[in-house]
Amino acid sequence: MLEWRDGEEPLTMAQVAKLHPRGVSVGTVRRWARIGIAGVILESWTEGGERFTTREAYQRFVVQQNHAKRQAKVDNLCRVRPTRPTSTGLPREDEE
Repeated sequence: MLEWRDGEEPLTMAQVAKLHPRGVSVGTVRRWARIGIAGVILESWTEGGERFTTREAYQRFVVQQNHAKRQAKVDNLCRVRPTRPTSTGLPREDEE
């Protein structure tokens, strides 16, 4: 079996799907490897027509994905929403 990174054991997409606590489909894991979630892509490679990743790469993916989602929530909360102008362009009476 091919060693990908220092001692990381390759796993098939089906094996990774079984690692997920809610048991996701193999297609979902393949999508994580192709397009990712929240800008984070699962590290993987193809060998002999089959796509592989590692348990450690899956763990890194989960950590990075959770961080990206938390950061998106913080960014959304910190965003300043502009005030809407009145139809006349003058300040509203209650804003004076």
